[in-house]
Amino acid sequence: MIKRILPLALALSIVTAATWMAVHSWNPHQPDDPYRAANSWPPSLAQLKRMVGAVPRGPDVRPGIDNTHITFAHLFEDRYRNHSPRMAVGMRFMGPDRMRLMVPPRMEPWAVNRLAFTAFTQARAVFGTEYKVDIFENFIGSPPLKIGTLRAGDAQIRRLRIVYNYPPANREH
Repeated sequence: MIKRILPLALALSIVTAATWMAVHSWNPHQPDDPYRAANSWPPSLAQLKRMVGAVPRGPDVRPGIDNTHITFAHLFEDRYRNHSPRMAVGMRFMGPDRMRLMVPPRMEPWAVNRLAFTAFTQARAVFGTEYKVDIFENFIGSPPLKIGTLRAGDAQIRRLRIVYNYPPANREH
């Protein structure tokens, strides 16, 4: 008798626990992740490529910052600034292989990761260059504060690495 009841009781308790966890972990009033769909916000990658136009390439072209880079940066910024919720995102190309990404202070690190990854991959798709991305927190009324870097790893692995190095004054929050 106990051999029949024990497995049935165990199965019933597992089903009850799983149901309780499913019901209590779902919250219909929980705000959606505002960054999840950011890649679908206009302009999309295809629109970026079309709006930026032809990128000068070839042995005669000196690498650097030209109007295509400035246009790309403005369009990328507008994607976040003109969407609800608005985000104070900035981008500047600092040379032939370096980009500065400015994010709002107190932005969650996982959201910064997603933003930096998007900036890197879309700039690579448009310009064909793997930019070194320096990540800055941008405060109103004070100079930007460098908090991290995104670098491409080994070409065989195709892995990106983001390293944060918050200044000592910011670590005590």
